[in-house]
Amino acid sequence: MGTCLITSLGTVKYDVPCYHLGGNRHTTRYAPVALARIREMAGARALVLVTKAAAEANYEECAAELEQAGIQAVRVDIPEGRNETEIFQIFDALTQRVEDGDRVTVDVTFSLRHLPFILVAALIYMVGLKKVQVDGIYYGAFLLKDEHNTVPILDITALFRMIEWYHALAAANQEGDFRALGKLLKGDVGRLFQSGQRDMILSKASGLVAEMASSLASVLPLETGLQAAETMRVIEELEMTLDPALAARLALDRMKSWLAKWAVDALDFPYPKDGVRLSNKELERQLDLACWYADLGNLPAALLVLREWMVSFQQLQDGLSEDWLGRERRAKYEKRLSELANNAKRNLVTGYDREIASLWDRISGLRNRFAHAGMTPEKVKVSSDKISFLLQKCRNMLTMSSGKVPDLFDDRSTNGSWLITPLGLSKGLLYSAMQTVRPDNLAVLATAASRGAIGEVLGLVGFTATPFVMEMADAHMGFDEAKRLVKENAALWENLAAASCVTVNITGGTTAMQYVVGKLASEAARLGVPVRMVAMVDRRPYAEQQANPFVCGEMIDLGKGESTAF
Repeated sequence: MGTCLITSLGTVKYDVPCYHLGGNRHTTRYAPVALARIREMAGARALVLVTKAAAEANYEECAAELEQAGIQAVRVDIPEGRNETEIFQIFDALTQRVEDGDRVTVDVTFSLRHLPFILVAALIYMVGLKKVQVDGIYYGAFLLKDEHNTVPILDITALFRMIEWYHALAAANQEGDFRALGKLLKGDVGRLFQSGQRDMILSKASGLVAEMASSLASVLPLETGLQAAETMRVIEELEMTLDPALAARLALDRMKSWLAKWAVDALDFPYPKDGVRLSNKELERQLDLACWYADLGNLPAALLVLREWMVSFQQLQDGLSEDWLGRERRAKYEKRLSELANNAKRNLVTGYDREIASLWDRISGLRNRFAHAGMTPEKVKVSSDKISFLLQKCRNMLTMSSGKVPDLFDDRSTNGSWLITPLGLSKGLLYSAMQTVRPDNLAVLATAASRGAIGEVLGLVGFTATPFVMEMADAHMGFDEAKRLVKENAALWENLAAASCVTVNITGGTTAMQYVVGKLASEAARLGVPVRMVAMVDRRPYAEQQANPFVCGEMIDLGKGESTAF
């Protein structure tokens, strides 16, 4: 890594003018020597590109003057560039000699007329490949020599910056990445300040674009929308003046069409994030942003926006236009949507509940493939057509939803209260549970030996409904029987899905039975119904319990049952 001057020589015998740049002068036959002297490049190395004829005519003299200026001259032999092969030979000869991170100054005064194009093309390539820094590109305009034999050295670096602008705008248009554009805006503002031409509006717009670029890359719809709205307001005040920042001004003016789609509907700035009202218009804006990500092929970003859009959409349908960003409230909606999705897989929901559950399940499932960095045995591959389908489904829902969507938390219970309890050899436990809970419906986890006592107990408490009875195959070692019992008793889960509440007693029977009942409680919680865990306690001596089992014991409330995976 160092400082490098790239130049070339032709075959003619050059005159000896006085070159000048920025008020500094130097008299010499060779423009690269004048440039090195004026820019005080002592300690740098000069790559001097020469054909065989040019080397014979000018290299030795030019190299000697460079050495006198403290510049190490390096001869780079090249062909004349008559065809594509020779052009790439020149390209290769140059790129092989420029080191990573070099600070490069280019002089394009001499040699064949097409050579500057090759030099600039190689320079563009090296900026990308080797991260070289371009300090300047200069041309000794011999045809502009005045009557005093003075030749101006023109700084044409701005033309190279136009190429940088092309790449930044291409990245924004094709990849949706505005970060390079933000950096160039900042650079142009800096050059204006250095030249004494301050433009506070351009400076503010530059900072806002940089912030928005980061928000877009991080997939932050609200931050993007607020910054886009503020950037639009600032750009409206921007004047199109012919100065070194013209490219920046044109780029900002071009951005208006993007900003109009992304901007939130806010009038006062600075506008607090939690002050953005949830509305159909805001949801349309977020969908437009998700579509933009999808069109660019950024499917993970589109899915991330869509998943959060679903939570916001349902909040709006339930009449919540403010305070819709709170973590607790959003978590509540996420949980409810996941519960509906779980019930839909068991065909336990219909109508709108089934439609919203299916859409949530698809979007969440696809989003999770990316969110977990592909850490799954299956190959992660999501087609753009599938994302387009989901986007259209969301847009259709938004269009057709007004006044037609039920509240996600409406009471859907039609099946009363339920008790789930194990029954071992202690009939008194079932008796106490029934007397204390007094459920509308009952599900008993029994064994072949204990199920015969169910009818006797229910007769004593006056319970006339038909209970669901699940029988464990091995009451002592059947810790893994929960999955089988859930699968074999699908009708029970259909009834539980419509329950007003489910009380689960975790005491009674063997340890394995209590473990399985706990798993059944977890499965009930996944249905989205309220689940309460309790324990039944009989404080009497064991002998007394055996002699007179039908005495109501105490119930200890253990709180809510939580959904966990098997």
